[in-house]
Amino acid sequence: MSSRRCGSRIAAALAVCVLAVLGGAPAAGATQTIVVGSMADSVDASPANGICEAPCSLRAAIQTANSAGSPGADAITLPAGTYNLAIAGADGPDPAATGDLDITDALTITGAGQATTTIDGKSIDRVFDTAGTTVAISGITVTGGLATDGAPTTAGGAIRVGVHPMAGTDVGGSLTLTDVTLRNNVAQDGAGVATDSTTANLTLTRVNVLDNTAPVVNTEGGGVNERFGGTVTIVGSTIRGNSAAFAGGVVDDGGGQITITDSTITENHGSTEAGGVGETGTGTITITRSTVSRNTSAFGAGVVEDGAGMVTIVDSTIRENAASGGPFPDAGGVLQDSAGKVSISGSTIVGNTARYGAGVHAISGGGTIAIANSTISGNHATGRGGGIQGSGSGTMTLTNVTLRDNIADVTAADLDSCVTLAGACGPTPMAITLRNTIVASGTTACIGPITSGGHNIDAGTSCGFAAAGDLVSTDPLLGALADNGGPTLTHLPLAGSPAVDRGDPSACPAADQRGVARPAGPVCDVGAVEAPVAVVVPPAPAPVVPAPVVPKPKPAPKASDIIVFPSSKACVSRRNFKIRLRNLAGVTIVSATVKVTGKRVQTVRGKRLTAPVDLRGLPRGRFTVTISLKTSAGKTLTAQRRYRTCAVKRKR
Repeated sequence: MSSRRCGSRIAAALAVCVLAVLGGAPAAGATQTIVVGSMADSVDASPANGICEAPCSLRAAIQTANSAGSPGADAITLPAGTYNLAIAGADGPDPAATGDLDITDALTITGAGQATTTIDGKSIDRVFDTAGTTVAISGITVTGGLATDGAPTTAGGAIRVGVHPMAGTDVGGSLTLTDVTLRNNVAQDGAGVATDSTTANLTLTRVNVLDNTAPVVNTEGGGVNERFGGTVTIVGSTIRGNSAAFAGGVVDDGGGQITITDSTITENHGSTEAGGVGETGTGTITITRSTVSRNTSAFGAGVVEDGAGMVTIVDSTIRENAASGGPFPDAGGVLQDSAGKVSISGSTIVGNTARYGAGVHAISGGGTIAIANSTISGNHATGRGGGIQGSGSGTMTLTNVTLRDNIADVTAADLDSCVTLAGACGPTPMAITLRNTIVASGTTACIGPITSGGHNIDAGTSCGFAAAGDLVSTDPLLGALADNGGPTLTHLPLAGSPAVDRGDPSACPAADQRGVARPAGPVCDVGAVEAPVAVVVPPAPAPVVPAPVVPKPKPAPKASDIIVFPSSKACVSRRNFKIRLRNLAGVTIVSATVKVTGKRVQTVRGKRLTAPVDLRGLPRGRFTVTISLKTSAGKTLTAQRRYRTCAVKRKR
C-alpha cells in the first residue's frame, strides 16, 4: 500500500484506497485501475501524484486519471450506489475539481449496471464533459445533469463530447457509451448527450436516452444532438420521452453524420418542429431497421429534413406520429422541406396523422424526395393528402410503392399534388412521377398534376394514369397490412391480383420491400411487394391397383396327349396290337371306339385304358385305324394312323 497514509483513513465510511500499481504512482505509460470507494463528492488532495487518496470519490478518481502522475489510459471501477455531485463552480486550473466531471485523458469507467449505479448531477452542472481524448463508459445511469455554462455552449445535459465555444476554437474527442441510461437531464441542445466539435465522435450501443429536456426557445435535440460536425452512431438503443423546440429525439445540427440502426425513437416531442428525428444543416442522417413512432410536434412529427442535408430511411417503420397544435400542423410521418434530400426504401409509413400530408409531406425549395419499395398505409389527414402531399419546385418519384387505406377528410386520400392552396402550398407544382405504383385508397385518391411513368394501378380514375401499362378503375386485390416477412408490415397481392407480373422491368428494384428478389415470375409485380409464385401441385396419381391374376385356362386336351399308337413302320397283318391310352389329369375317358377303314371293330368302356386291335388276316394293302374317345365332359377326341398289311405266305 502507498506510504501516503491510506491506512489511516480506512475507518472512513466506504473509504478505500486501491491502486492497480502497488507501492506508489504508476510507471510511465502504465494503465491504472482505480476502484472508487466513496459515494461522497470530494476532491483528491494531491491529484498530481497519480494516486487516488482515500476516501477516493468518483471526482477524485477522475482527477487522478487526468493527472500527469497517472499517464496512459486509466480505468475506473464504480461499485453499485448513487453518486451525487455536490461541488459547484466553474472550471478552474483543475477542471474536474468543481462543477461537472471533466475528463481530459483516456479513460474507461465501468459501473455495476444501469439499475444499480447512478451518477446524479443534482442540477449543479452537466455530469461529464470530455474533450481531447477517448472515453468509454458502461453500466451506469446518468441523471440530474444541467448544462449551465451559457449559450451557445450549453450542450450536453448529461454528457458533452468535444468543445467548440467560439469560432476557431475546436477540441474534439471520442466517447463510447454501452449499456448506459441518460435520464432527466437538461440543456439548451442535446439534453441527453451532445457532440460539440467538428471532430467529435459519439457511439451509443444499447443506450436508453429517456425524458431529457431542452426547455427554452430555439433548443434542439432533447435526446441526442450532433453540433458543428463529427459523427454519431446509435445502435440497438431507445430514445424516448425527450423534448426540445426542434427535434425532441435526435438532431443533426452541424453538418455531421448520424446513423441510427436497430433502434427505437418514440414518444419524443418537438414543440415547433421535428418530434422524433431532425436534420437542419448540411449533414446526413441514416435510419436503418428502426422504428420512429408516437412522436409529436406542431410540424413534422416523425422524421424531418429541413436544411440542405440528406435523410435516408431504410427498412424502417414510421408509425403513429402526430402533427398538431401549430399554425402548420402538417407532415405526420416524414417531412422534406427546403433544399434537402429524402430517400425512403423498404419502409412502411403507417398510422400517422396531420392536417396535410399525414404520411409524407414535401414542401421543397428545389430538393428531392425518392420513395421506392415502400408502403404508405392507414395515414389520416384532416385536410388533404392522407398519404402524401407535395408542392414546390422540387421533384418526387415513387417507384414500386403501395398506397392503401389512407384517409383525407377533404380530398386526395393518397396523393395531393398541391398547387395554390392557401396556407398549404404555393403556385409552383412539384414534379411528381409514379412508376410501378399502386394507388388504392378510393375514387378520389389523387388530385393535381401527376406524371405517370407507366405500369401503375389506380383503383379509381383520379390519378389520370394513361401511360403504357397503366390500369385504372382496377381493384389491385391486396391483403390487409400484415407481417409477410421482412422487417416491416406490407400488403401482399392476393391470388388473381392484376399487380402480378405487370411491372416495368426497366424500373423495378432488384428486390421488393421485404428483400425478396424480383421478379418472382416472368416480370416483376406492381407495388411494394412481389407476390409469391403459385406452386402448381399436380394431383396425386390414382393408386395403382394391380390387375387380378386370372389363371390361364388349361389348354383343351388333344388326342395326341392321350392316344399312343404302336409304330406303323413294319407291316402288321401277322399280329394284333394294342392302342394305349394315357391317364391325363382332369380328363376322364368314358369310351373308346376303334375303327379300321371306317368299320368299327372295338369299343372300350369304363376304366380300361387299352383298346386291342386285331389286323390279322387282312389282305395286303393299307388300312386306316381310327380311334375316337368320349370324355366325361362330353368332348370327342379322335386320332388315326395308317398301317399296311403284309403279304400272305404260301405253304410249301
